[in-house]
Amino acid sequence: MFLAGLLEWIGDSQPTEELIVNRPIAKKCFAHIKMIQMTGGQLIGEFAPWWEVDTLVPFSDDMPTAGYNVFTVLAQKQADGTS
Repeated sequence: MFLAGLLEWIGDSQPTEELIVNRPIAKKCFAHIKMIQMTGGQLIGEFAPWWEVDTLVPFSDDMPTAGYNVFTVLAQKQADGTS
């Protein structure tokens, strides 16, 4: 599991830290690493989060997570202006 965040950001090129740091978070939730594999995404790096992170993570079988395509659907709605 990892903490996934969908940013309020749209661009024509791969995002850089300078382009996305301090952007609002449209949605955040835990997800399985397979979310990246299933949607064709890629990891481009890591940096310290600027949003509030809950330090208590409920590691259990009933941890709420996003389905594989949730962020794809939300990102498409954001791009279409229909969020």
